[in-house]
Amino acid sequence: MAFTENRIDLDFFGMFSAPSICDKHPETFCLTVHMKEPVNSEVLQQASDDLFRRLPFLSGRLNSDKRGFYYETIQEFPEITLEKKPHDFNMFYKTGKGYLLRVLYAERHIKIETAHFVIDGRGLSKIANALIVRYFELLGVSADKTNFIDCDDVFKAEEMEDAVLRFADTYNPHKPKVKEPKMAYKSGYKKSAATWTASRQFKLDAIKSKAKLYGLSITGYLALSIFKALEEERNATGNKKPIVATLPIDCRSFFPTQTLRNFAYSKNIIMPESVGYEQMAQQIKSQLTEIDSDYIQEALNDLKMAMDAFQKIPFKLRNFIIRWVKRSQFKKVTFVLSSLGLAKLPKEITERIDMLEFLCSPEVYHPYTFSCISFGNTLTLSVSAVTTDKKTVEKIFEQIAAT
Repeated sequence: MAFTENRIDLDFFGMFSAPSICDKHPETFCLTVHMKEPVNSEVLQQASDDLFRRLPFLSGRLNSDKRGFYYETIQEFPEITLEKKPHDFNMFYKTGKGYLLRVLYAERHIKIETAHFVIDGRGLSKIANALIVRYFELLGVSADKTNFIDCDDVFKAEEMEDAVLRFADTYNPHKPKVKEPKMAYKSGYKKSAATWTASRQFKLDAIKSKAKLYGLSITGYLALSIFKALEEERNATGNKKPIVATLPIDCRSFFPTQTLRNFAYSKNIIMPESVGYEQMAQQIKSQLTEIDSDYIQEALNDLKMAMDAFQKIPFKLRNFIIRWVKRSQFKKVTFVLSSLGLAKLPKEITERIDMLEFLCSPEVYHPYTFSCISFGNTLTLSVSAVTTDKKTVEKIFEQIAAT
C-alpha cells in the first residue's frame, strides 16, 4: 500500500505534549543498542534509508497553523548523525529540517531518538528492532524476520493509525474514581537544576525471582524498591506528602493493533503508608490489578471525549488549558516509571549485542523519570533527573543490586 498523506493530525497524547515543550522538557526519549563490534556507518545509513522507505510517515516534523499542531511528512529521509554527547536531551526537532525521529551512532552503539508527539515507547521499540534487523541483514547476517517489521515489505495503514479513535466506545459507564492527592512529595526537586542521567545493569533472573517472591511483576517490584528509598528520604525530612508513581500502560496488551503511534495510558500508584515490605507489596499489587480491559476501555473513551472537546476550543486557548491541566496533573506525581519489558531479537543478532538502554527526557515537575528495558538476562534501569543530589538514586540502585 502506498503512503500519500502529507498532514497527519496529532493524537491526544501528541496534542497534550506539544504546547509545553521547552529546552529542558523536550518530550523526547531514546533507545540505545550497545554493540559488541564497531558500527559500520555506511551500512547503518543504508539501513536507515530502508527503514524510512518502509515506514515513510516516520520522516516528518512538527508544525502548526490556526487549526493547531500537526505532523507534516517530509519526502527526503534524514541522515544518520554521529553522537558526540550522549544523553543530551534537547529539541533536536527544532533544528535543520525538523525531523521528529533520528538515528544516531557512536563507535559501538546505535541510538534511535524521537519525540512523543507521534511515537510512543512500544512503537520506538518496534522501530529500533526493524532498524537493527535490517542493519545486520545488510552486513550479511541471515535471521528470521517473522515477528519484526521487514524493510522489504510494504507500508501498512494500521502502522500509523490513531488507535484511540478506533477502539474508543461511545458507551461510557464510569466506575467510581479513586481519590488521589492534590500534591505529591517531590524528592529533591529543583526547577532550575540541570538534568542528569544514570543507568545501571542488573541480572534479570534475580530481579524476576525477587518480584515473584512478593507476587509482583518486575515493574511492580522496581516501583516497590523506589518507593522504599523515597520513603526513607521523605521521612528524614519530616515531609508528610504522599509518594506517587505514574506507570505508563501499553494499551496494545488489551486492544491489539500494529500502530507505532501513541497508544498508551498511565496509572497512578500511591505508596502505602506505615506498612512493612510484604504488606506494601500486596497493596501495590492490589492497585496494579485494577488495570484490566475495562479500565483501559474507559481510559480510551475519556481520551476520545477530551480530544473532541479540545478541538472545539480556539487553538491558543486550547494550549493554555492543556498546559494548566498538565501542570495540575504532574503536581500529583513524585516519579515516572516506564518499562518496555523484555526486548527480543533473532538469535543470530542477539549474540552481537551487549545490552539495550531506554531513556526518557525529564517531565516538568517530576524529580525523577525512571525507564527500563531488558535484553537477554540483563535489565537496564535508567533515570533522568532534576534534583540537587544523586544519593537517592544511588540508594535505589544499591537496594536493587542487593536482590
